[in-house]
Order: sequence, then C-alpha cells, then structure tokens
Amino acid sequence: MRASDHFYSELDGISRRGETDTAYAERSFLKLTIPVLGETASEEIFRWWAERYGAEQPFLWEKLGHFAAFVLGEYDDQTMDLDSEDWAAARDIISAEAEELAMDELTRLMSDLVSHGALR
Repeated sequence: MRASDHFYSELDGISRRGETDTAYAERSFLKLTIPVLGETASEEIFRWWAERYGAEQPFLWEKLGHFAAFVLGEYDDQTMDLDSEDWAAARDIISAEAEELAMDELTRLMSDLVSHGALR
C-alpha cells in the first residue's frame, strides 16, 4: 500500500465519522510531507487546504489526500482533481521554499507542476 493510499484511508475514516477537528489530519499530513517539503511548505499547503476546503461542511478531505499524493509523487490525473488554483498555490508555496528542498525532490515537484500548467 502506498503512503497516500493509507492517508486516504485515514481521511475516509475521519469523513465517515463526521469529524470537524482537523488536528489529526494535520498531524498525519505533516508526517507524510515534511520529509519531502520541510515543515514550512508542508504547513502552508495544509493551511491552503484548510482555508479553501476545510471551512465549509462537509470538508473536502479527499483534496487533502490529493495534495499529499502530489507531494509524495503518487498523484494520478485519472482519479484526482486538483484545480488550477490548487496547482498555483502549490507552485507558490514550493517556489518560496525551493532553497530548502533536496534538488531531486524539487526537480520532481517542479516537473509535476509544469505538467499541470502551473509553471510556464
């Protein structure tokens, strides 16, 4: 099982229980993404999700999973649907922290951003 699949499973459980406290999801998201993005960028992406998708009921937990999948290199265009605003936010956040990222991870992330039209 891929790390993002396990995370989706956790998010599905949160959703089915109707939870509105994002603390557990945030801890799980950060645990997955900090090794790739570092603390600042991971927190910023979570904050972006919380402001855009976590403010109304029901929360769009799957979008948080899509962000995790992107960060982990497991994003699937066929089953996941981040939109242009999401990709632009990811671009801005990652670009701001680029100097802190490992070169191979930065290259992979930027390549994914290019393929989704977030960089020209």
